[in-house]
Amino acid sequence: MGILGEVCVYCGATECLTFDCIKPQGHEHHRGSTDERMVFYRKQFRLGNLCVACASCNSKKADKAPPRYFLNDHGNRAKVIFV
Repeated sequence: MGILGEVCVYCGATECLTFDCIKPQGHEHHRGSTDERMVFYRKQFRLGNLCVACASCNSKKADKAPPRYFLNDHGNRAKVIFV
């Protein structure tokens, strides 16, 4: 995952990671070829609309607005509420 990090931005998980559009962009890109999906994700990255999420958080978020966070004592994201 490199520049985007290697942990879920929502819960900190390190396994089953996926790309996630912070602001949902629909599902059309899932139907494209690998090359078409990479063009889509590169564009989302350039727009600042891409993060890494575990499959569980990505599934919970679905097409909802970006989640809200509670911060822990160290100022890091600790708990996610999908609204």
